[in-house]
Amino acid sequence: MPPLLHPALPLLLGATLTFRALRRALSRLPLPEHVRADPLRTWRWHNLLVSFAHSIVSGVWAVLCLWQTPEMLVEIETAWSLSGYLLACFSAGYFIHDTVDIVISRQTRASWEYLVHHVMALGAFFAGIFWNSFVGGGVLTLLVEVSNIFLTIRMMMKINNAQHLLLYRVNKLLPWTCPQPATQRQVFDRVRGTKPATCGKSKHSQEQPHHLRELAPSLGHPLRTGSAPTIENANESSPLKSLSFLGQGVREVDRPVGHGSWVRGQVL
Repeated sequence: MPPLLHPALPLLLGATLTFRALRRALSRLPLPEHVRADPLRTWRWHNLLVSFAHSIVSGVWAVLCLWQTPEMLVEIETAWSLSGYLLACFSAGYFIHDTVDIVISRQTRASWEYLVHHVMALGAFFAGIFWNSFVGGGVLTLLVEVSNIFLTIRMMMKINNAQHLLLYRVNKLLPWTCPQPATQRQVFDRVRGTKPATCGKSKHSQEQPHHLRELAPSLGHPLRTGSAPTIENANESSPLKSLSFLGQGVREVDRPVGHGSWVRGQVL
């Protein structure tokens, strides 16, 4: 007879209760004066503290999982490890806790985009937890928690009106000064200690076909025939122009909405 309860359910319940207990413990810490004067800022401060703790633990944990099981970098659907499975349960517990916290605090309207994100994230993690699929993919997505550490610090300094501090400006620029990440195959080769496969340059790899060279001007891309394309000199109908929003950068939205509501920091 199959078991009535999935073995992962106690792990999910334990992770959710752990984050709930952590929030209660963190709520007893002293608050900055500017935060303490506003109940909404107080809730956001406590909520971000829990998010900060999750980002630190899950970000470092995800890096260690990939170091121990580098197959997750290339086999995101079938690669599996016990550490990665527990990490998925741990993060799913956080998303469940944060969803409940938003609902019971009556911040659903102001934080609806977070609820959508949490539902989608839980769907992805549940695929790994209950069906053992895409555990590696879930671990890879949690690498973003490393950058969320800096984002959460910046959001907490903003609600405390500490944007004038040097730490705020340094923290704002720090994630963008890191070197470009290597590809999944490069990381896999480095971890395995193998030399990446290289191919000698051939005439075909150095020269573009004739029909592509003729098509390049209409696409707004020089295809090695000149300088790199820019948004300014791209054609209005070119794919590069349609993707110009990618260069708009990152900005945060932190403004009151309606009565008794507040929008949490968003990356746009």
